[in-house]
Amino acid sequence: MREFLRFASRHNLFVISDEIYALSMFRHNAAPFESLLSWTDLSDYIDPAAVVVLHGLSKDFGLNGFRIGWAVVPWNKQLLAALLAYAPFAFIPSYTQRLLTQLFADHRFIDSMLETSQANLADNYADAASFLYVHEVEFVQASGGHFIWFRMPISACAKMLGHSADAPELTWTRELEYQMTLHLMDEYALYMPPGQAFFSSDFGWFQFTFAICREELDIALKRLEDAL
Repeated sequence: MREFLRFASRHNLFVISDEIYALSMFRHNAAPFESLLSWTDLSDYIDPAAVVVLHGLSKDFGLNGFRIGWAVVPWNKQLLAALLAYAPFAFIPSYTQRLLTQLFADHRFIDSMLETSQANLADNYADAASFLYVHEVEFVQASGGHFIWFRMPISACAKMLGHSADAPELTWTRELEYQMTLHLMDEYALYMPPGQAFFSSDFGWFQFTFAICREELDIALKRLEDAL
């Protein structure tokens, strides 16, 4: 992160730190999350006025239906003024404000909820990761968040196309990745966003969300197993 900040400083760029998963860390052996807002030496790497921190209710609090997020801009009055000028076009209803005020005033409940959420995320991640290990599926290990980034074996693509699993000429392409996305939905009732939805240049990667109830996770893993 420090190198990112130095790079942005050299090229006079803003740094937008999206901390939407800040409270969804679940691996105890991972380095604890540190918000840029907590860095006491931030000015050693970049002008703090060029830093914007984002957060919201959708991930850590499971309230994505509220469509509420915020930008924290403590060191740039001009940018803050510009955002405030835009704010009237995105006012939050008063009854929603009252509900959230009461929710976040209950510190004991928030602490308990986050503790339970992180424990559930840890358990579900462990089961999903174990499944991928057993089936020798390449994936990126995670220490937080709600999903696993994994590469669908090319043999699953061959199975979809009715080809031999060891067909040497078969490689992932944008078109095959998209076809696999539709195939998983049509044949297995399983939706996993493909890598191209996130501008991945390496095709064949998919996002598997494990932040669901245990029963649904078991069903999703069984359907994925059938597709492999």
